[in-house]
Amino acid sequence: MPGDYFLPSYLRDSPLYKNNKRLYSRVPLPTHWNVVDSSPSITIVDDEKLTVKYNGPGRNWVDAASIRANHPIHPEIGLYYYEMTIIDRGDRGCIGIGLSKPATRLNRMPGWEPDTIGYHGDDGNLYCERGSGVKFGPLYTTGETVGCGINFFDKYVFFTKNGVILGIELQLSFEGYPFGAPTKDKIMGEMYPMCGMESPNESVTVNFGEKPFKFNIDCYAKKIFEKAEKKIEEKKKAIKAAAESAANPIQARVEGINTSNPIASPSSGEEIIAHNTNSDVAPDPETAPVISAIAETQMNANDTNITDAMTSASSGLGDIVSSNVPVDPTYATTTL
Repeated sequence: MPGDYFLPSYLRDSPLYKNNKRLYSRVPLPTHWNVVDSSPSITIVDDEKLTVKYNGPGRNWVDAASIRANHPIHPEIGLYYYEMTIIDRGDRGCIGIGLSKPATRLNRMPGWEPDTIGYHGDDGNLYCERGSGVKFGPLYTTGETVGCGINFFDKYVFFTKNGVILGIELQLSFEGYPFGAPTKDKIMGEMYPMCGMESPNESVTVNFGEKPFKFNIDCYAKKIFEKAEKKIEEKKKAIKAAAESAANPIQARVEGINTSNPIASPSSGEEIIAHNTNSDVAPDPETAPVISAIAETQMNANDTNITDAMTSASSGLGDIVSSNVPVDPTYATTTL
């Protein structure tokens, strides 16, 4: 069974990994399906816990069943992707891939419940928090591979089929979903990879990154991370400039006060008088709040860390898909 601290290769170029190499030893990522976070109608059939099979009655949608991964996808990693290969479409091919918050019902398909989203193989529809979907991509069946990714930098979800991304990912922004219910806040927290099935003999196997993906996620991630790093540097420069701008007039004010204060600025040859909290000399009523303002400005600037800069960075990434990452033109203009 894969270890809990497995790091997929495409994440090694992540800005967070470069700046905090201990991060991924503290943030476990999905490595296999979770036998205790599953509908009774789904059975894990291999020792690696990557292959699952539907064992329910499979009469209709009422018999739907889902399973989640063993660990959530933490927003700190910035980008996550996994793939699922259809071993057997079963009787009706009612298979779904997607994402879920914890504790959602598992007797439903991905996307039917609040806090879930799913792309289904029997109708090609995208479902997001309700039982009615919208036409999104092609159907998928036995032998085909579909993928699901989430970009926390710009807060959107994307899907692939057989190594081809289904349209431009910005069309899947939660904010632009036609029903208007989901918002970008829906994916700010932890999300779990999720698989759903509904008819007899359906079976799939998942790849959380231990094997090469069909989709060129390494190339895709590199473009994402380059954009993110640029935004991080811009954010850091802006924070530094703002802190310096705020500190300069305050510092000038303090220096002006100090020139008229013989205690703070003694003349040559005079003894410097040291003060502490027990001193009988009260703090200067003009100087104290100004000095406090300087300290607060500097502390705020220092407290701004690389994670804050990363998560607040937002950019238009419609041009990030390079020629090395195939895009299915059939679905590139889909409006959701």
